[in-house]
Amino acid sequence: MRLFLVRHGTTGWNESGKYQGTMDVPLSDQGRREAGKVADKLRREDIKAIYSSNLIRARETAEIIAESHNLQVIVIPEIGEIDFGEWEGLNEKEIRERFGEETYRVWLEDPERAVISGGDSITDFSRRVVGGFNKVVEGHTGEAIVMVTHGGALMALGCYLHGEDLSCFRRYYHNNAAISVVELEGDVFRFKHLNVRDHLIDEN
Repeated sequence: MRLFLVRHGTTGWNESGKYQGTMDVPLSDQGRREAGKVADKLRREDIKAIYSSNLIRARETAEIIAESHNLQVIVIPEIGEIDFGEWEGLNEKEIRERFGEETYRVWLEDPERAVISGGDSITDFSRRVVGGFNKVVEGHTGEAIVMVTHGGALMALGCYLHGEDLSCFRRYYHNNAAISVVELEGDVFRFKHLNVRDHLIDEN
């Protein structure tokens, strides 16, 4: 089995540095161009299914990829982004000012201990995303599939697939419209490529 993990393309909130979380922010013009470049990168792959989170920025990205494969996008809400609660719509500076430097430092350095006002704990979030991932891979033995999701979800999956705790969260950072490739070896998924961006060279 070969799994292409894709972070959604850029949104206006990404461009302005705002935390999005569960806010349903669409792709920007740049994000749509990026999604088209992901589609071009994957055009020759024998993709059997394309999955997306329920948020529009992921769905739009997935639909652009799906066009060249004549597939319908399958929505899996469990792979949606972390709920950032009262942080949503704020940038880093605003979060630091409203909730404190220490609160934000813990989020960056020790996310398992982070308290996001009104939002998810990263442990609960990771459990949800892993459940969605396992739902996606069921029934696709030996096939290539695409899963379009979010930065936080991909970082949580990176920890899970490598058997690491969530202190390793940021090690698996993904840029917008980046692609990672995961393959099943025996009964273990392993990363073959992480955060590939060569298809986006003209956008950065």
